[in-house]
Amino acid sequence: MHAAPATVFGCNACRCLFRDPRVALADSVTRYRDEHYPEGELERLRSQASAELSRDREWLEAHGVSAGASLLEIGSYTGALLEIAREQGCSAVGVDVGRETTAYARSRGLDVRREAFDASRFQSESFDSVWILNCFEQLPAPPVVLDDVRRVLRPRGRVIIRTPSAEFVRLAHSPGAPRWLRSWSRANALLGCPFARCLSRPALVSMLVAHGFEIEDVRGHEFVRSPRGRSRWWPALQPLREAACAVGTAASGHYLFPWFDVSARLPARSEEHDLRE
Repeated sequence: MHAAPATVFGCNACRCLFRDPRVALADSVTRYRDEHYPEGELERLRSQASAELSRDREWLEAHGVSAGASLLEIGSYTGALLEIAREQGCSAVGVDVGRETTAYARSRGLDVRREAFDASRFQSESFDSVWILNCFEQLPAPPVVLDDVRRVLRPRGRVIIRTPSAEFVRLAHSPGAPRWLRSWSRANALLGCPFARCLSRPALVSMLVAHGFEIEDVRGHEFVRSPRGRSRWWPALQPLREAACAVGTAASGHYLFPWFDVSARLPARSEEHDLRE
């Protein structure tokens, strides 16, 4: 989305990276809303996302994608998660600003609203989980979104956020970084810091805690297991890359997986009352 050159700022305290907001955020909603896809591209993207999520069915179920649950996805895109949630027996709703992505998801029978997420459009405490996959880093005001997520989640409800790791991006773009690391960055859609921001794990965890969430778990991974244009050996080498990330993280103290997921929960109603007191 952000292919034009821009100044990238880094915070040495929180380790996050930010493209110049005057360039990155000024028209991002408009650009997502009006983005055009060649014929067949949305189907390809949905199939790829569906294949990745299907490999994670056990993890999805453990985090609330199960029969009878009520789920909201912010930035539902082609609807791959919503389809799996529907198959699992969830009541699933998506919001997305894209004209073509929303029309495509609706054509597959999914409940997707073409609008930016606004808590006032939903009943309070109406969802068991809220999912924000691959778009939290592009939202104009993430802290405001977290406040709205709190309003629509039931007590003990979850928010699951998938986002690129600023610490990996820093390493991949550091002076003297080996060519293979740049190639790895490209395979994970991270070459050149193409998002409005990249958050570090500590920064996102701190943000969630500051907004009243309890961290459930964090896991690191790659963007996709089989990136387009990669050799057939790429998936086979995934365990080796994951081991390298784990060793590098332990040795450096920085989270060196390309992407990471954070699951956080609201306290029970009585616990939340105690916190406010």
